Amino acid sequence: MQKIFNIVVFVIFVIVKYRKIKLLQEALMAKIISFESFKKQAEKDVSNTFEELLRKATLLKKMSANKALIKDFDGLKKAFEIQLNTFLLEKQLVGVDVFMCASYISSILCQFGSKIPESWYMTDYLVKDQENGGDGNALKEGADTCFILCSLYPERCNRRIMEKTDYILMGSSMYGAYYSKTGKEVIYHMAKRFELMSQVTAECVNKI
Repeated sequence: MQKIFNIVVFVIFVIVKYRKIKLLQEALMAKIISFESFKKQAEKDVSNTFEELLRKATLLKKMSANKALIKDFDGLKKAFEIQLNTFLLEKQLVGVDVFMCASYISSILCQFGSKIPESWYMTDYLVKDQENGGDGNALKEGADTCFILCSLYPERCNRRIMEKTDYILMGSSMYGAYYSKTGKEVIYHMAKRFELMSQVTAECVNKI
């Protein structure tokens, strides 16, 4: 009887988990506005020219992301930024999008160093967003958390019936939904380049 009971409990758990994932995906899809509808506006609203960002990346590459630089969170952010931009230039991954993402990611990593995410479950951020009146800030928190998981803890993404690809989709979608509310250019690029930049970040963090 105990064995049958355990099987029933497991089946119920799987069903509930599956429904939560489906609800999460449906909620996210309901919030997302096609990136293409914003593409022209994003291109018109570029606040950083490619030349300026390339010059900054080149200067950062000349600096050394060594441990002596890391004396505080500002130093840690600089170290991350140096490593990310150096990697991008060496791999010839250049563009306004990736350079802006590198700066944003440096801030995410520093925030994570001083504050652990409120939750590792994305449904919690959807609920929080609704409780906050749908201002989108909770969606950004959820997207940042997805990015941290995919970049630093990929093994944690593959638990139970979840996979890393699910977190990539959720993170990208949450950034997209937040962009639709704020129009922030860097968030547009994070949504579009989520998977690429998570791979770049994973490579870079291991070298610091």
